[in-house]
Amino acid sequence: GSLPAEDGELLYIHQASNLSSPLGNALHGEPGAADGSAESITVVLCSVCPQWSAVGRHYGSSSTFRRFSLAMAEQCLRGEELRARHQAALLKLRRKALRAKARAELAWLGHQKRCLESLQDSKGASAVAEKQHKILTELEQEQVEIQHLQNLYRAAHQERKLLLKQQREILMMQHSTAQLQEELHNLTG
Repeated sequence: GSLPAEDGELLYIHQASNLSSPLGNALHGEPGAADGSAESITVVLCSVCPQWSAVGRHYGSSSTFRRFSLAMAEQCLRGEELRARHQAALLKLRRKALRAKARAELAWLGHQKRCLESLQDSKGASAVAEKQHKILTELEQEQVEIQHLQNLYRAAHQERKLLLKQQREILMMQHSTAQLQEELHNLTG
């Protein structure tokens, strides 16, 4: 299946084997027929939401499946929000633990340095000062890495969320179209 992109080219959706980064594996600019069928939506949701099943291909035309598809898209969006909150909380805990560890190490080294200075051991005190500097440098590097990870996770989350919202909108349009077709059929039949 495929979906029209904003600039008119078509995006071919593949089922991703790596669910941790579905967009990195799922979107390729390959040409295809933009049909918006339940099959194409199922494949997209399979790549983004692990609970999705290929069973939908078999039942793609029923109104029950359309309602199920919409509910599944909503569930995937809620799951994505939960995953993003958990990831942010884990990174926050990691940052907090690193700071606490550095604070404890610096306090111990500060105590050692004061003891060495009181004993007038300048070599020992300068070695401790180097260790303190090393700890601060490592802390800064770790914090930069955590910030980088936060930015990556946030961008990936936004991409997955956008894809899921687009799929939800497509499903809603399909549902509305099917209802209108049914009403038209009832009026003419």
